[in-house]
Amino acid sequence: LAQENATGSWTESFLSSYDLPRADSQAAAVRPPPTLPYSTRFNNAAIVSCNLGPAGWWGNETTIRALVRSRPALILLQDVRLREKHLGSKKFRTQLARVAPGYKAFYTARSLPEEDSGRAPYPMACITLYHESLGQTERVSEIGGRNAAARGRVLGTVHHNPRHNTTLLCVNVYLPVAGHEAQFDECWSYVRDLIQRTAIKHPDLHVVLAGDFNTAFSTHRVGYSSKKGEVYRRDTKAA
Repeated sequence: LAQENATGSWTESFLSSYDLPRADSQAAAVRPPPTLPYSTRFNNAAIVSCNLGPAGWWGNETTIRALVRSRPALILLQDVRLREKHLGSKKFRTQLARVAPGYKAFYTARSLPEEDSGRAPYPMACITLYHESLGQTERVSEIGGRNAAARGRVLGTVHHNPRHNTTLLCVNVYLPVAGHEAQFDECWSYVRDLIQRTAIKHPDLHVVLAGDFNTAFSTHRVGYSSKKGEVYRRDTKAA
């Protein structure tokens, strides 16, 4: 617990040294949507995370505005349901500027084939929004090819703070559900490799790993899935 508190304090100190402007009047006037998962969402957290499924990016404008409201330094979004060509389009950039003014975006995306998704192919994508005042920010390069299981599910961004002379790696994850253990193992291995690759380049590295893990780390889940054995093995493996 002491280590967790120390890590949290360092992250807050690292990101709070940047002078992020407060929310504009338009964003501040947005009422909190009833579907937000946590009652503590509207605080001054430096990093927030939200799964946008099943409505995705286009169907969650109110939620995105609410997340932006307190001007966190980083906003991690999973299951945004956008294809790579849409994420790179002028339409996406225009809406980003409208619903999240002052933020820029990195993304990872791929389309799941029908046999994996259990339905018509749909785009798997994650987005990390970072406030422009963070300064030197870069994306960790993807490896493993366009069809790698981690594409669309794992996104690493590196943020440098010259005031602290330290570096923060933020890993945004959306891990597969139970029953897809080969994909889970590939994604989890990719996360570990991503951290190791970045630590070699930045010996002063601090790491924040956040997102939707599809995993219960501390408690047994009841009534979550008919595949109880697979769910239990997943939770044990991730913990």
